[in-house]
Amino acid sequence: MNFDTYFRLTSYATIFAATLALYIAGGVGSWLALVFVIAMIMAWSAEGSRWQLSERTALIVGDQTPAAQARSRLVLSLSDFIL
Repeated sequence: MNFDTYFRLTSYATIFAATLALYIAGGVGSWLALVFVIAMIMAWSAEGSRWQLSERTALIVGDQTPAAQARSRLVLSLSDFIL
């Protein structure tokens, strides 16, 4: 097994373990956990193909989610409070 495959495998295993922990703790439901596992399988399949998003595109798309925007607002409001 080459390093790239090992790195991908350990990265996906870490994310899967976090999802499994959330599922066991009741943080996510069965359907959401199943959707996430399917998304992970699709992402593994898409790596290295023309369907893979570039890092720049993924960063831009990921930064536009409501959770990312809420996190940014929280950090800005906390920085104003601390300073």
